[in-house]
Amino acid sequence: MDKTIEILPCEDKYIDRAIEITYEAWTPIFDGYKTALGEKMFNDLYGDWKESKYARVYRGLTSGRGFVALVDGEIAGFIFYEVDEAKKQGLVEENAVSSEY
Repeated sequence: MDKTIEILPCEDKYIDRAIEITYEAWTPIFDGYKTALGEKMFNDLYGDWKESKYARVYRGLTSGRGFVALVDGEIAGFIFYEVDEAKKQGLVEENAVSSEY
């Protein structure tokens, strides 16, 4: 059966799931950092990484430059970007895809 895929501007109703996907995607990465660096150095460098990641993703998705990918109406992932007008360039800031996809 074909799936319906949509890319839409992010709305508030998608934020909670996007944050869950963020934690799902980044937890293994930060766990690797903790293993490589040791707990003390990790905490000194990253502290409560979930709090800072939440703030960054929330800010990006609500900036007007955030998008979600829906598969059959369910969020599969997200992306947001920044624009540097002075340099006339854009940069993908964050993106993540649920492990289900």
